Amino acid sequence: MSASNELYESWIENAIRNQHIQLFSHEDFINKDKCGKGGLGQIKCANWQYSDGKVALKELFDYNVQRFVQEVKMHISCHWSEYVVRFFGLTKESPNDNKYMMVMEYANFQSLRNFLKVKGVTNIDWKVRFKLSLDIAKGLNCLHSRKIIHRDLHTDNIVINQIYWNKNCCQPKFIAKITDFGEAILRDEILSDEKGFGQPEFTDPNYLNSRIKRDERSDIYGLGVIFWEISSGKMPFENHARHSQNDIINLTIQIINGKREEVPQQTPKLYSQLYQDCWVLDQSKRPTLENIIRVLNVFKTEYREVDASTDEENNNAQQDNVSNNSSEMEADNETYVTDNNLHDLDVKNFLTRN
Repeated sequence: MSASNELYESWIENAIRNQHIQLFSHEDFINKDKCGKGGLGQIKCANWQYSDGKVALKELFDYNVQRFVQEVKMHISCHWSEYVVRFFGLTKESPNDNKYMMVMEYANFQSLRNFLKVKGVTNIDWKVRFKLSLDIAKGLNCLHSRKIIHRDLHTDNIVINQIYWNKNCCQPKFIAKITDFGEAILRDEILSDEKGFGQPEFTDPNYLNSRIKRDERSDIYGLGVIFWEISSGKMPFENHARHSQNDIINLTIQIINGKREEVPQQTPKLYSQLYQDCWVLDQSKRPTLENIIRVLNVFKTEYREVDASTDEENNNAQQDNVSNNSSEMEADNETYVTDNNLHDLDVKNFLTRN
């Protein structure tokens, strides 16, 4: 083992020894089944035998302890955000195994893309769509406040939890959460940006064209495409052939040259303007997260289900909200984990309550 790997292994061992991170026995998890995969890892769903709920177990395809520790640290730093998938601790397949797995929050609807497909986008109230958009923006704001660039933001890396506050209540609450930090990086560590990307439809064209390193504004681009998918219920450029590498290259070139999706009918104009501003080529003209959150808060609280194509008065009154980047966002009542309060994580209590 290299000196670098020993350093990261030591970090894990010390975090467990000092009870900053909880190590669960693999026997605590039953009925394990594959339920998905991320960019660099495989996800298993399992029942936690001390709780009614499920958890997700993530293991890396090619275990790299440095990459693993970096991802764990990023999850811990945003642990208290309601809009980022929660990290509960670590486990191993066996006590002698030298590879750890992450124990994470399970989302019962899995991906946002799956949610839109199962529910049918026309059956989802616009207020719900605005609320999910706001959740994602708040989750991304948590990452950026911790200097984390996601770099792989798309609808398969957003999961949806359905919560009933009362078992006798028929109206569930849906919460969107950001997951999969496999490609994420700290802003201060962006020395180079390897030429690789998961889904070009969600990737900043400036990066695709080898002109920039990805930063927070690149995440804003992906956020805009996610908002478009929320409005349409479709995968971006779903009719474009993807049978070969040449097909992907052709689509990538078109995106670099300015190709974007058409706005679906019945989309509120201010919402479509918001995501179109997010995916403009000039990064400096993309709205800030603070402004995106402020505008979405207005949508969520004030929007009425009307014919979006004739809602001119409402849109004109608020049009300047999208591009005015000087506004301030009301602070969310979220507490982020730091080195000083890392030991306060009460994982078993959280799982029992949920």
